[in-house]
Amino acid sequence: MSRLKNRQRPKVNPRSNQVAQKSPDIQNQRHTESGAESLDNSTSSTDTLASRHIEAETPIKDLEVKRSTFRLEVGLINRLHQHCKENGISREVLIESMFEYIEANPGAMAQVMEKAEEKNDYRQQLANRKRAQAMMDKFGQ
Repeated sequence: MSRLKNRQRPKVNPRSNQVAQKSPDIQNQRHTESGAESLDNSTSSTDTLASRHIEAETPIKDLEVKRSTFRLEVGLINRLHQHCKENGISREVLIESMFEYIEANPGAMAQVMEKAEEKNDYRQQLANRKRAQAMMDKFGQ
């Protein structure tokens, strides 16, 4: 109360302009750990060659990523999870690789975009119906 009467401002430390160290990506760790377990159980020549290749490369650079959440059809997401689990990779890596592939292959891009436009139109129709139903429920019809 006396501070208010005397109009004294509280002392605050100046802000630091440095960016804080990023915390590890838990989801990537989970996929890496599950992938490492499956690699430990199988010792094929390709695993040995891959590890030699990694050791011979220059140091790995940090990868800048952005977290994103998106909705997928239930059946599709279950198949996607199963496929990734069977192959010991994360969903993100699979999606990145698929996009890079279709980006580099115009024929594949055209096929994917045709299917994507159909799915988008269908989802737009569903969203419009849900919105219309919500308006009817709200305002009574």
